[in-house]
Amino acid sequence: MVLMLDLFAGTGVGVAAQRLGIEEHGVEIMPEAVETRELNGMKTVFNDVWDVHLLPDVEYDILWGSPPCQTFSSAGTGSGRAALASVLAAVEAGEWQTVPGLRALAGRVGDDRTALVLAPLHYAFRLAPRAVVLEQVPSVLPVWEAVAGVLRRWGYSAWVGVLDSADYGVPQSRKRAYLVARTDGEAFPPTPTGRVALSSIRPDQDGLISNYSHNGREGGIVVPGSKKPRGYRSINEQAFTATSKVMSQRWFPSMERVSEREAKAIQSYPDGFAFTAKAGLQIGNAVPPLMAEAVLRTLL
Repeated sequence: MVLMLDLFAGTGVGVAAQRLGIEEHGVEIMPEAVETRELNGMKTVFNDVWDVHLLPDVEYDILWGSPPCQTFSSAGTGSGRAALASVLAAVEAGEWQTVPGLRALAGRVGDDRTALVLAPLHYAFRLAPRAVVLEQVPSVLPVWEAVAGVLRRWGYSAWVGVLDSADYGVPQSRKRAYLVARTDGEAFPPTPTGRVALSSIRPDQDGLISNYSHNGREGGIVVPGSKKPRGYRSINEQAFTATSKVMSQRWFPSMERVSEREAKAIQSYPDGFAFTAKAGLQIGNAVPPLMAEAVLRTLL
């Protein structure tokens, strides 16, 4: 049995692990996500990534880390991007070796979430798993490259780059920076498996209107009652990147809002997967299960 520790777990990577026969232990702080994990047969070993002392006394084969993206995302405050030089300096100085070191970084940059981008490196330092996967928004790519340098000094082979979930059967555009590292072979990105269009979800519609993006190959479109043009994707394209607002998008021309079932499909969750509460937030925060599955297959 392959054993994996999943930091900032949510449920997307857990779904992929179940499909592949990997035993996933999650670290997840959101109560609703913990409840959803339990409902779907996923194990949560503790809640707060800062609580390293609660680590089970087991040997993990794989470490997966998808730290909070809000401070690095273009949709967020940008404070993480502004603190990038401080984060890179912390990697070089080895501040990730201790929790107090990471706490000190959090104090300097003014946000715990920014410092948490290095928490997976601290866990890798403690656990020495045979494989490490890290996932974040593309602006974190320089951090992953610096982390890869540390891992290579420890004897890992490491690959770093940007992958788009749309290339792996997920019906949305979702570019993320990935790091894949291993001690038992050459690290490499997953081979694309093909694209799936929105027509696989709502073939009766012409397209999807986003309420949080103005982009779209066919230009903007005005939602009735709103003067602000919204982004539009043809039904033969992939959706916009799913966020916590995924269910506020509308199908065109019906103007129906995206349902929970449809939001799950956009994020490549299986139809029977059940969320306990705050489904939109949990779906938008997740790693798409099909994307996670493609990456994990390279390590098996």
